[in-house]
Amino acid sequence: MADIVRFNKKQLQGDTVIWDQSGYDQGYYSIDTDDGVQPWEGNSSSTSLSVFPPGYAASSDFAVNQAVIYQEMSCYGAHNYYNDNLFDFESAVILSYYNVNLIPSDYQLFDCLPKHIQILTDDYLNGTTQHLTSDCDADYDINVRLNGISSQQCYGDIGSFEDEGPFEEMCRQNCSIKYGQGLRIIDIANNSGISESLIRNLISRFGPVWVYNSDQTRFQVC
Repeated sequence: MADIVRFNKKQLQGDTVIWDQSGYDQGYYSIDTDDGVQPWEGNSSSTSLSVFPPGYAASSDFAVNQAVIYQEMSCYGAHNYYNDNLFDFESAVILSYYNVNLIPSDYQLFDCLPKHIQILTDDYLNGTTQHLTSDCDADYDINVRLNGISSQQCYGDIGSFEDEGPFEEMCRQNCSIKYGQGLRIIDIANNSGISESLIRNLISRFGPVWVYNSDQTRFQVC
């Protein structure tokens, strides 16, 4: 029996995340991991399965192969962005989907955080609105990258987390090149572990996957 995974239908409008949970699908896309769609070379059982373009075999081939002294970062979100290897994961995703080898801009990540989330339901068609954490202590989830991912070269790296005023001023428009605005992230957890076959199905269907143990102290690329 094939595994079904669900991606939520969140969209960004200005500084607000819109999540329409009305209707039969309750705000999710359901996708069969065994639906026959195989965007990359090889399938889930192939020894040649790869989600990266040719020429990427060693760590030195990747733009993010660098040392980041994240331990000195004082805010929770920025520290975890590097400590949990989300920085590397984003770069892998962009390389896989767009064939662009970039260093993600941590400055853009926290400069362009959405401020609110509006949830629409069958009972509340006009929606209910909640405030989101919009500074460098924000947790990393699907909301924080709905603005897309810009390169460090284009947007800049993080010098400081300053309050620069309203959203339109905070998310600077000097860098118009963004990747991944249409991509979505999901988490899959199981107390007894996740099978190798499911991991390979996920990779062959959706691309890069982070796999980690339950306390998230060890990460690796599959």
